Amino acid sequence: MASKVPRNILTVDVEDWYHICDIEHILPRSSWNQYESRILANIEKILTLLSRFGVKATFFVLGFVAERTPEVVKMIYGEGHEIASHGYGHIQVYKQGKEEFVQDLLRSKSLIEGIIGREGEKVDNESRIIEEEMNTRGEEGKTKRRAAEEKRRREEEKTRRREEEKTEKRGEEERE
Repeated sequence: MASKVPRNILTVDVEDWYHICDIEHILPRSSWNQYESRILANIEKILTLLSRFGVKATFFVLGFVAERTPEVVKMIYGEGHEIASHGYGHIQVYKQGKEEFVQDLLRSKSLIEGIIGREGEKVDNESRIIEEEMNTRGEEGKTKRRAAEEKRRREEEKTRRREEEKTEKRGEEERE
């Protein structure tokens, strides 16, 4: 008898409208508690839909969200979904030092485990993700993503220079 293969892979980011990266200058983290959370109503809708179709997902819950709305974490866990985390404060990895990254992630992990009452069973982020993220850092603490962005910029610059050279060469040919 063949083993049953999952028919889907689905992840859900559990974060609110004001948790967008790179807008700290507009909505600083220190102001997050002032804003209305829309998490509960939306997670209820998502869980109802997933239940209707018998689908399980991995929910990436911010530690900030878990702390503010622990009932959401309990609902997700109670429905049998996997819980993971992007960290407590949704800070991009390349903007953190190694220690800050580890502490942010462990803070989130501890909060979530305290809510669901299961150490590590469904919050599989500490060893795997920390190790993976630390391995992606290159010289000067840059992540692979930043290195890829720099490579793309260099490629674009090369292409731009080639186009300028072609244009210049055409101009010289036309003058001859």
